Amino acid sequence: MRRTAAKIWREHPAAVTLSGIAGVLVLIALAVLTWRVADTGDDRIPPNVAIAGVEVGGMTPDEARRAVALVAEPETKEITIAGPALDGQPVTVPTAVLAPSPALDPAIEQAMAQRGWWGRVRTELGFGETREVPLRYDLGPGAVKSLTREISSRVNQPPRPARVVAGQNIRAVPGQPGQRVRTQVLERRLARLAPRIQLPVAEVPPPVSVEEAKRVAAQARELVRGGVTVSGAGRNARLTAADLRSTLEFPRSGDTIQIAVNDQALSSELAPTFSSLLSEPRSAGFRITGETVQVVPSKNGRELRTAPIGEAILRNPPSGRVPARFQVVEPDRTTADAEAMGIRRQVSTFTTNFACCPPRVTNIKLAASVLDGQIIPAGGRFSLNEALGERTEDRGFVAAPQISENNMLEDAVGGGVSQVATTIFNAAWFAGLQIETHMPHTFYIARYPLGREATVSWGGPELVFVNDWPAAVLISATTTDTSITISFYSSPLGRSVESETVEIPGNDGAPGARYSRTVFEGDSVKREDSYTWAYDPPPPAES
Repeated sequence: MRRTAAKIWREHPAAVTLSGIAGVLVLIALAVLTWRVADTGDDRIPPNVAIAGVEVGGMTPDEARRAVALVAEPETKEITIAGPALDGQPVTVPTAVLAPSPALDPAIEQAMAQRGWWGRVRTELGFGETREVPLRYDLGPGAVKSLTREISSRVNQPPRPARVVAGQNIRAVPGQPGQRVRTQVLERRLARLAPRIQLPVAEVPPPVSVEEAKRVAAQARELVRGGVTVSGAGRNARLTAADLRSTLEFPRSGDTIQIAVNDQALSSELAPTFSSLLSEPRSAGFRITGETVQVVPSKNGRELRTAPIGEAILRNPPSGRVPARFQVVEPDRTTADAEAMGIRRQVSTFTTNFACCPPRVTNIKLAASVLDGQIIPAGGRFSLNEALGERTEDRGFVAAPQISENNMLEDAVGGGVSQVATTIFNAAWFAGLQIETHMPHTFYIARYPLGREATVSWGGPELVFVNDWPAAVLISATTTDTSITISFYSSPLGRSVESETVEIPGNDGAPGARYSRTVFEGDSVKREDSYTWAYDPPPPAES
């Protein structure tokens, strides 16, 4: 028999009323729950969220930031970095050195992230667990980079590629893996400020595999197995397998190994057969006869072209024979080059005298030998210090008197070279070259022209002049036991020099000088120079 709702109501009115009320309440509760879940605001952190142990659920980002900042001081006072790669010597760094500051914004952003719908329902019903957001730290980039560089310098090891060696036989040598610090991982671990960190290290594989080395070694053994004969100009050079092994080298190209022939080693193997056919080139020179200069012609050389011979050997011809290749080698300075320099005759000469045989004469003669034959090209700049180089005992210079900074005569290696400076200065003066820098001695020395002289020292003073004529200048420097003569050879080009020196008072009774010159190019004045110098009194003679 079917019971209608009306009949049930008539039989149990109270129960039906209570059930209806309960249903309505459940519907209201579900509606409220759905509304709370759906309407969770974006301006507050969801419930049951903590950052570094601080409950921040329901807070605004600013409120959470202030709350976390109160407890954000790192607890770790020093960090120990350990790992097998450090060979039992861990690195300990005070936390303060890393200049940590709490990374609040990323933590707040992570805390604000909403859970899924069902997770939010569980939170509203009180069943959800507290979500813990870790707090990381921003570290001073300079300190972190410095620390990672220090650790990397201890740990990083480059890999060794597999290679091929050729001795009594040709064989493959396995490579070795390297290792490197994974610096980005290390920096992330440092940011957690954990008291102990495991050093992250990655293995670096060899860039060339042993399989590649074995392949190339087998290829090279086959290449040299039968030897080879190099033929040319009616001569034959037989290279055995052992000879060829000594010429091979195995350069790496990326992850592969190449086979190459060393030119110098191949040349040594072929020299006994072909050396009498070869010659070195000879540059054109100059021969001075009196005041004139003749060009000594250049001579071409002849050499083996080992590169194409090596390439032919690597092609492993079935006949076992490769042709010898020769080439003409031009000298650095050809006869035409020398003729074009315009070095024809003497354009100036100057001599200064000295007493025979004290140590300073050794320095003068050595300096003259260095200068003799040097060429100043047209437009070229000449520095006496650069031309002579540093005066050292290893080069043969000796200690001799030299004017010191306090205007006293004191022994110094290279003392006496200023006489060379004075002599070449006057040669440049009367050759009409452009004087850029010169300085006379601080006190007058009678063997030199008044005023018109120069001193040099390594590091300064300096003597510099420029060959501003359209022809090169050849320097001739000769010595006797009591003099040095420096002569310049070039094209005359209508040059002439008028020079004048007038004595004037110097300092404290010492002499001074006004010296000048006019340089002519034909009938035209090329330049006019005038200088004034006041000498100091000489140092007192030793008693």
